[in-house]
Amino acid sequence: MLVILYEYQNNGPGKVIKNLKLGLDRLGISYTENPKKINTQDKVIALQSHPLLESVNPNNLLIGPNVCTLPIDNQFIMSLNYKKVVVPSDWVKNKYKRWIPEGKIFVWPVGIDTDFFSDLSHVKKDFDCLLYYKRRDFNDLKLATKLLKEKNQSFNIIEYGQYNEKDFINILSKSKYVFMLNNCESQGIAVQEILSTNTPMFVWDVTHWSDRGDEFKVEASSVPFWDETCGTRETGVSNIEISFSEFLEKFVFFKPRDYILKNINLEGQAQKIIKELYD
Repeated sequence: MLVILYEYQNNGPGKVIKNLKLGLDRLGISYTENPKKINTQDKVIALQSHPLLESVNPNNLLIGPNVCTLPIDNQFIMSLNYKKVVVPSDWVKNKYKRWIPEGKIFVWPVGIDTDFFSDLSHVKKDFDCLLYYKRRDFNDLKLATKLLKEKNQSFNIIEYGQYNEKDFINILSKSKYVFMLNNCESQGIAVQEILSTNTPMFVWDVTHWSDRGDEFKVEASSVPFWDETCGTRETGVSNIEISFSEFLEKFVFFKPRDYILKNINLEGQAQKIIKELYD
């Protein structure tokens, strides 16, 4: 039997649970959630820490991606008592490799619901830009809004944690493109949901994760899953104005939905984690 374990369903972790289940449902794969007891033959995906972990046959267990920030934060992860630890992107894998053997790390982003986040490119647009703001220095926000005003762009600002999904899709549907002003993303589910709507994106990218100080600093990104069809990304300050001007001249030619459909769809990602678990 396939078992899914988790303890809470909020924000990003909740979306991982929801989308994995959607993918499994579409594949017709049955599963049980948080049973009272684990059998040694059960195949288990523990998306988070769970009281039943000690009962799982280690050879049948994938654990992650929402367990800890660093392996040293979690005694079970450090024990290596599992088949693989799941991380959502390559830069997180690089962060984990200091403690966990590379062969024990499985990179797996959850799939995006491309039906719910459908193509909005043909919807009538009332605004030029939606500025998405998440955990960035306020001076970066001031610079971004200044740049938009100088380019005579009409825009709205939406801040992470301060909106519901219905309002998010509504304002996104009325915007020609998104200016992404976020911080490091382990996967960047909201980013990928935006791309799934076929909305081009200008990203003022970050280059390192340093939330725990220089001792644990590692190269990272605001958009760990990305290619040239999605839009434009730039780092630092010196080239932002030039890059943004170039983006405004060509953003209508970007087709980011194709990238999500090909690389991070529900069925494909569910199939990948099942293959890793049963191989």
